[in-house]
Amino acid sequence: MLQFPLTRTKGEKERSELIALWKQNTALLMGEATRDANIGAWEQLIKAAQSIGVTLNVVGNIPQDERILIILTDSVHECLNNAVLHADASVIDLLIKDDGENLVFEITNNGSVPETAVEEKGGLKNIRRQIELYGGSMDIQSLPAFCMRVSLGKGESHEL
Repeated sequence: MLQFPLTRTKGEKERSELIALWKQNTALLMGEATRDANIGAWEQLIKAAQSIGVTLNVVGNIPQDERILIILTDSVHECLNNAVLHADASVIDLLIKDDGENLVFEITNNGSVPETAVEEKGGLKNIRRQIELYGGSMDIQSLPAFCMRVSLGKGESHEL
């Protein structure tokens, strides 16, 4: 006779919370739900990370430009999803640098190192498309640890 545990393990709980977050995001994208009017997308991302036990460390200033903030939020969200699902990470580090002409952000995590080069499909492929439509660039490093580096020209007038 098979027996099932009455309580979920930490990993199962995190995965179920992540799935609930994905369902909410899908509903938002399809117009079937609305974001909390008092909480912006960036704040919702921080709240979501905290709810699944992931610490988001930010060094630098969060951009005020709405288009750049959308790209940043979407990029960190995708890295959060992948870090939890594929690397068992509990910390996401975000470094934001402004060189005057470009805003550069680097996203890393404390999870396991990818065994092979990270293949861009699904979410990462969509993020790259979004960044390139804006006129920016994205690089992914797999070794010695995962790092996603995004560079966006400030004051660009591209549409998202």
